[in-house]
Amino acid sequence: MISIEKLFFYFRGNIPGNQIDKGETLCSYLPPFPAQGTGWQRCVFILYKHENGRINFADSYGSLPGNSVSLKQRTFRTFDFFDKLCSNLRPIGLAFYQVAWDSSVTNTFHNILGMKEPRYEFDFEPRYVPPQQFSVERAPFNEYLEQYRDRKDVNEEVIKHYLDMTCPFNGYPNIPKYPLAVPNEKWIPDWYKYELVKYHKRQGKWKMMPF
Repeated sequence: MISIEKLFFYFRGNIPGNQIDKGETLCSYLPPFPAQGTGWQRCVFILYKHENGRINFADSYGSLPGNSVSLKQRTFRTFDFFDKLCSNLRPIGLAFYQVAWDSSVTNTFHNILGMKEPRYEFDFEPRYVPPQQFSVERAPFNEYLEQYRDRKDVNEEVIKHYLDMTCPFNGYPNIPKYPLAVPNEKWIPDWYKYELVKYHKRQGKWKMMPF
């Protein structure tokens, strides 16, 4: 039995030993369908054991969805399920995996569930940018100016740099062994040295670099 958000996604009962194919399908398989924008969701497998012969789940628990794709019929509570059948069942195993939205979910909603696919979005507050100052003290010059740049331009700069450095044959370049080692020439401004340190340590805007 798999449960996500209190739904039967698959349920087989009366399995003799480890012969899963000889079990009784009480709820046909339904692919997980995490809605877009809801992040990762967890699918849980629970294995119950019983030794008193076959169980008539319909008489003991009530109607089961069978091949129905109705979400209302598939909704259940694990506590209620086990509470009604605790005299015959005992949990002996549990496993889970996580799922997130991809393009296959759209097909599940449209062609299997026959419903419009929901989509969730977050409304973030606009990024706060302090008013510019006439003079800046004790702040790296480039870091002060970058907070007034469009974030899309900053991300584009990082991605282009990453593509320029990446070779499909040689792989990714290695991170320097000594990331704090920067040129010490007098003509190099301090803000640029500080930027090199952040680049080597993958900090600031460079933290999105995949290597």
